[in-house]
Amino acid sequence: MPLYLISYRKTDGAGQKPEWASFTTQSESSWGNGEVIWIGASRLDDVLYRREEAAPETSIVYGVVEQ
Repeated sequence: MPLYLISYRKTDGAGQKPEWASFTTQSESSWGNGEVIWIGASRLDDVLYRREEAAPETSIVYGVVEQ
C-alpha cells in the first residue's frame, strides 16, 4: 500500500502565519474541504520541501512517500 504524507496549515491564534502540521496514512480517503494540492511521489524530505512552494491560500498538500 502507498504511504501518503498529508500536510495541513494550522494556526494557534488570529493574525499568525499558518504553520504546517503533517502526518502519514495509508488511506486514500479525501482530506479536508479547503484547497488541496497533489505534489506527487517522492522521498519524504522532497515532499516536505515542495509543500513550502504552495500558495498561502492552500490548506492541504499531499503526496506519496516513496519507500
